[in-house]
Amino acid sequence: MDDVSSDPNLTPPRKGTRADSSRPSLRSLAQQLGVSIATVSEALRNRPSVAAGTAARIRAAASAAGYVANPMIGAVLSSVRRRVHVSYHGTIAAINFSETAKPRMIPFHALLLSGAQERARQLGFKVDLFWFGPEVMSLPRLNEILRSRGVAGVFVLPFAKARDLSEIDWSRYAGVSMDFCLSRPLLHSVLPDHHTSLFHALHELRRRGYERPGLALVREKDERLKFRWRGGFLAGMVHWPPRDQIPILMRDELTAPDLLKWARRYRPDIVIGHRSELIQWLRGGGFRVPRDIGFFSLNWTERTRPGAGLDLSPTHQGAIAIENVIAQLHRNERGVPLRAMTITVAAPFVDGPTIRPARD
Repeated sequence: MDDVSSDPNLTPPRKGTRADSSRPSLRSLAQQLGVSIATVSEALRNRPSVAAGTAARIRAAASAAGYVANPMIGAVLSSVRRRVHVSYHGTIAAINFSETAKPRMIPFHALLLSGAQERARQLGFKVDLFWFGPEVMSLPRLNEILRSRGVAGVFVLPFAKARDLSEIDWSRYAGVSMDFCLSRPLLHSVLPDHHTSLFHALHELRRRGYERPGLALVREKDERLKFRWRGGFLAGMVHWPPRDQIPILMRDELTAPDLLKWARRYRPDIVIGHRSELIQWLRGGGFRVPRDIGFFSLNWTERTRPGAGLDLSPTHQGAIAIENVIAQLHRNERGVPLRAMTITVAAPFVDGPTIRPARD
């Protein structure tokens, strides 16, 4: 076998030099090994048209030179060879979980998917939705389908509970998860900045004259976010007078009697929580909203009636997640990242009739 280390075209660039001048390419590999560019290309794609010995020699030389194929370039060249001008660059899979045989997309997920699909379309990709679950599809079967469809990236929608997706062959895909929905593997993730957004919301509520805010939560909604709602609330209350700091109402299942008992005992002047039905419970208990007590939603998008809250911006989140997947593909990054990063998106404060108006 030829000594690939002696060829300057196959030596990785030194510090301070231009990468373009010494980056190994199909052409430099072909010249160094005395074969055609097509032969090198076919060998690196494991095509049977190349003799086994020649293919092994080419792959060994490419590995020693540090050659890495860029799948995005391959897709463009394939379209050129077909003499078809297309803007389509690949398919990204959106993965969602269902407990039943008839999957149902909740509104928040639908907005995440909508934002992802629109941004992907603008960047020359498409997003297809795939479901898995005990009565829908197993993970091994999903893995086969993703491979057969030529999926380039995976966009994991939030799950109600953390799930293990390690049965999927992640070495093939660029991936991003939404929320903290994966126990394994640890992928890059995109999610709202729950902690800081609530911290700033408390500042705005205090500016509007609220002195005794109370947080009412279902335990699971906080635990699945690694306690970011609770953390943001407690951080925001650090400098409030101790007499105005109300114990957090946290229950596995939050009920109207729980809420009313807590509200009557601690007398919050505004309740911060997820469900719009808390407004109905308060009114049913004799509280006038917002005259006696205000209500501020932690997820304004899921409201069932007009009100104030934090806009978690699912459409925007979906777009950012897809941009991240596509950026990984352009950098030729696939597989589980060595150091997963989290992108957090600020949730704007949205005014509404369930709180006092802003002061001048």
